[in-house]
Amino acid sequence: MYVDESNDPFVVRVIQQAKIEAVGASDELYFAVSGVSLKGDGRNFYGVFQIRADTKPGGGLVEVSSPYRYESDVAVTPEKVRFEALSERTWGWVLKVQNGTRPVSEQVMVSNVMLAPHGDEIALLARFKASVDAEPADCVQANADHETWRKAVEAMGAQEHTSEQELHEAETMDDTEPLRCERSRWTYRTADVIGPLPGPLTVSVKGSQYGATMEAKSWKLMFDSKAFAYNVPDELAVE
Repeated sequence: MYVDESNDPFVVRVIQQAKIEAVGASDELYFAVSGVSLKGDGRNFYGVFQIRADTKPGGGLVEVSSPYRYESDVAVTPEKVRFEALSERTWGWVLKVQNGTRPVSEQVMVSNVMLAPHGDEIALLARFKASVDAEPADCVQANADHETWRKAVEAMGAQEHTSEQELHEAETMDDTEPLRCERSRWTYRTADVIGPLPGPLTVSVKGSQYGATMEAKSWKLMFDSKAFAYNVPDELAVE
C-alpha cells in the first residue's frame, strides 16, 4: 500500500527484481514496482529502484529511485518490463507504458520508457514509440473525414478571429481530429556491451497507417554522454 501527497491510496507490487554481483565491489539490487489507484480513476504509477552500498566511509546502503505517474487504465505488468545491460557500468529498465484503451474510439499508444541510475538519480535515457493502434469502423471513410477536417483547419487558420467564440473554436479544432486506421509496431535492439557508455539503439518500424502499408524503416539512436540520454528523432518521439 502507498499513499501519495494527495492522500490517494495505491496498491503497489514488485514487477521486476535483479541482483547484480559486482567484482571488487558490493552487490547491487535493482527492482521496479507498479502502483494502481484504489479509487479506480485510471491513475497509475511505476517506479524503479537501485539499492547499493554507500561509498562514503562508514556508509550503509543508498537508495536511488524515482516514481513516474501517468494517466491510464492499464498498469505496467511484469511482462512489460525488461532489465538489461546497456554498458559495462550501466544497467537499465525498458518499460512499456500504455495510454488509451479503446482503439475503436481513440488512439492507443504504447511507449518504450528507458530508465537507468546515473549518480544519485534515475535518468530518463529515452522515450520512444512501441506501438500505435486505431480501429475506426471504415478506414476509407475515416480518411475522407480526416481530409474534410484538415481543410476546415486550414480555412480556420486563414481567417482573422475577433470574437471570443471564434478564438475558442480555432483553439479547439485540434481536439476534434478524426481517428484514422493504424496498426504500427516499433522494435528496438541494443548494441553489444563493449565499453563504459551505452552504445546506439537500433529502432525499426513496420505495420499499416491510414489504410496503407508503411514503408519499412530503421533509425540508429546515438547516445549523448553529456546529456546521458539518447537522441530520439521527432518521428519516434512520444508527446
